[in-house]
Amino acid sequence: MLTVNFHDLNTIEDDKLKFAVIMAKHEGKWIFVRHKERLTWEIPGGHREKGEDIYLTASRELMEETGAKEFRIIPVCVYSVTRDETKSFGQLFYSDVESLDELPNSEIGEIRLFNTIPESLTYPLIQPYLFEKVEKFHRELAMETIRPGNISDRIDIEELIKVMIGDENPNEISKLVVDDFFTNSSYHVYVIEILNVIKGFGVIKFNPFEGGNGIAEFVWLGIDKDSKRAGLGSKLVQYLEQFSRENGIRKIYVKTSVTNKSAICFWIMQDYKFEARMLDFSLKSYDDYYLGKEL
Repeated sequence: MLTVNFHDLNTIEDDKLKFAVIMAKHEGKWIFVRHKERLTWEIPGGHREKGEDIYLTASRELMEETGAKEFRIIPVCVYSVTRDETKSFGQLFYSDVESLDELPNSEIGEIRLFNTIPESLTYPLIQPYLFEKVEKFHRELAMETIRPGNISDRIDIEELIKVMIGDENPNEISKLVVDDFFTNSSYHVYVIEILNVIKGFGVIKFNPFEGGNGIAEFVWLGIDKDSKRAGLGSKLVQYLEQFSRENGIRKIYVKTSVTNKSAICFWIMQDYKFEARMLDFSLKSYDDYYLGKEL
């Protein structure tokens, strides 16, 4: 007997994830692939290589099996397949594919775009469940909303800040921070929701430097831990950049710790460039980078 189950992201040990499967859409249709030695259709995906990040596995398999050139990949969930009391785990992804190149020389003989899941499947006891899961995720993704934050959002924002600061007094600090957001008119707070549930927030401050007209600074950007690497942070940044342009801002800065490699990589991917290093001469020596972007 074979069973398929789903698990929330980050609830299964990373080293147990042996596969990456990517339900991808191109020009509004689902991409399925056919192995050279088969007549049936499959969802793109494959085995994780030793020491490989599961997100790199997903990107590599998508490119190798479909010829995807420009795309974004979003994690959906972890899935497990149990057969004869043996359980294996993989991670399921959704991808928007903007452009396709020629199919690489691999075991894949053909790709085809479908409006829905095809009838002739290589793994008919598994793939329909994965397709249904991602299709539901895709519908929910289309219900993302970015809107101005208000005082009724404070509890959700405070919870996100508590996770970010790791302070000895997170309740007190998060409350003071959010109080400042909604009492200082130079701050502009926006939240991103999916199905009316707040998944993240961004805060930008206009003219943060004395005499620096037309300048803004990202002071906070937080995404729910279960929604990270889903593109929500990038969407908030793009939205707030457009909001800034419309209000006469010509350049935006962001400050991040020199030790926060994930944040540095994130901002570089948003086209922010290194501007300066702020030295901390205290005993803790918490230096920061300033990155900037012309709008």
